[in-house]
Order: sequence, then structure tokens, then C-alpha cells
Amino acid sequence: MSEPSSAKSGAWSGEDDFSSASAKEWSTLVPNVDLDVDLTAMATRFQRAARVLAAAHNKQLKHFAGQGITGVADYDTIVLLRRSGPSGLQITEISKSLRMTRGASSNRIDRLERDGLIDRTSNPRDRRSHFVSLTPKGASLAEEMYTAVHAVDAAFFRGLSDSQVRDLAELLSIVRGTRREL
Repeated sequence: MSEPSSAKSGAWSGEDDFSSASAKEWSTLVPNVDLDVDLTAMATRFQRAARVLAAAHNKQLKHFAGQGITGVADYDTIVLLRRSGPSGLQITEISKSLRMTRGASSNRIDRLERDGLIDRTSNPRDRRSHFVSLTPKGASLAEEMYTAVHAVDAAFFRGLSDSQVRDLAELLSIVRGTRREL
């Protein structure tokens, strides 16, 4: 990571101004409600940053469309399987890890199998289930895609110091934990 950039410079300065102005306007539009405009501005910045990062990931993954990758969900499936090791995972484990329905996971697995990226093997302990693992082609593709997506992430966060990246990761973990209450 590089040295942190000024909060007032770069591509986000105009958006930060928009986020702050929008939040302050709401406090005047709804004067009888106690609004934390800084919280609203931060949430708006977070949403916009997430959309920018997701769009950059999707753009990078389009380079892999000819190899059977249709988007982030395929990427998530392939890299999950790459991390799981040679024995693979059951479809229920994939569904749970990626927060997808079993049906959506099955459809994705069927397509990735047709594209030669994954294999299915019967579970010796349960004839009704299968293990899903990467083929050598799928493992190689996982590494290529991960490297490409990592380059996007590095560019996106290049204005943060290593310490700021660790702090942001810790803060986002805390925020992620509170979403269960929503």
C-alpha cells in the first residue's frame, strides 16, 4: 500500500461532498427526527465505494468469459473450491459458504462442470450427495482470476497505508457482525 491520500483530493472528493451535503439536507427535511448526518454520509460513501469496487471486479472478470466465467458468483465458486483443497466440497457446503440457494448452486455447478472447470464425485458415505472439486483447468483459472481481481483490489485501496487497510478490515468485520440484527 502507498501513503494515504488527502481526504479532499482525488476522485472521491466530489462524492464525499455530495454525501455530506445530501445527509445535511435530510436533517433539514426531517427536522423532528434526530439524524446522525455523519453516519448517513458515511453509509452513502460505503454504498458507492462498494458499487465501484463491484463494477471493477465484474469488468476484470469479463476477460474470463470465454472460459466459462459469467461473473462474480462464478469467481466466488471457483476460488472457494481452489481454497478447499483436492477433495472439494459438497454442494450444500458451497451454498452455505456463498449464501446461495442449493438450486442456484446446483445450476452453477452444472454449468461449470459442462465447461470443464469442475468435477463431481460421489460421496462414498451418502449416495445422494457429491463432492465438487476443480479440474486442473479450473485450478489454473482460479489462480489467474484471483491474481486479476487482487490487482483491482490493490488499485482500489492504493491510497491507504498498510495500517489503514488493517484498521478498515477490522472495522468492516465489526459492521458485518451487526448485520444479523437488521
